Amino acid sequence: MAILLCLWIQAATPPEPRLQEAPKAAAEPVADSREAGPAGRDLRESTGLFVFLAWMWLAIGVLVVVLGMKIREADRLHEAGFFMDGPDP
Repeated sequence: MAILLCLWIQAATPPEPRLQEAPKAAAEPVADSREAGPAGRDLRESTGLFVFLAWMWLAIGVLVVVLGMKIREADRLHEAGFFMDGPDP
């Protein structure tokens, strides 16, 4: 299950865009030393998304395990005759 989660996250993340720099004109002065980069997600936002997905898959896994345990217990009680309507003849 963890391997599938890792593969799904890897497939869901878009690749980094490769930017090509445009040739700069030598006569044009730069007003600010900071350059505007591509708009990306905030680090806290992307981390929060991965934490949410991890908790969601963990909850699904726990529910599947608990449901399997309940099914095994019901099968054991059925084989023991706990659900019989009346006494054995």
